Amino acid sequence: MKFFKLCNSVGGIAGAFAEDAPNYIKWQEKNRLLVRCKEREAEGLLADDGNTIYRYNGHTIGGIENEGLLNAVSITVSEYEEIIADLDPVDLEDVVPEIPNDLSEVEVMTRAQLTAKVNELQDQNDMLTECLLEMSELVYGGDL
Repeated sequence: MKFFKLCNSVGGIAGAFAEDAPNYIKWQEKNRLLVRCKEREAEGLLADDGNTIYRYNGHTIGGIENEGLLNAVSITVSEYEEIIADLDPVDLEDVVPEIPNDLSEVEVMTRAQLTAKVNELQDQNDMLTECLLEMSELVYGGDL
């Protein structure tokens, strides 16, 4: 298990996390994309959610805008436990993540909005499944 603290641009601690197998990344200029790499080559970390990128131990990630990215710094388990204990609990219902790289046209939803949207899509999926079954009965004479 590897432990990291997250620091903002002025060095303040913004959080901490632990990962069994961190996804180290670097910029590959030849193909102009981010690729996974070994820790010793890493410029950044890709979080388990696959959407969040952190700078790694102060490195600048080539090819992307680094402004506003948190810096993930390797720490010991005792440092991790201390940071977690000191952090105030946050109500995740009220957290709206920042949108990096001018993606302002993308709608950002809260957890409650996402839950409502998932329920709406599930209802729509159920309705469409029923329609498909009814159509199948009409076409195939109910022999499914």
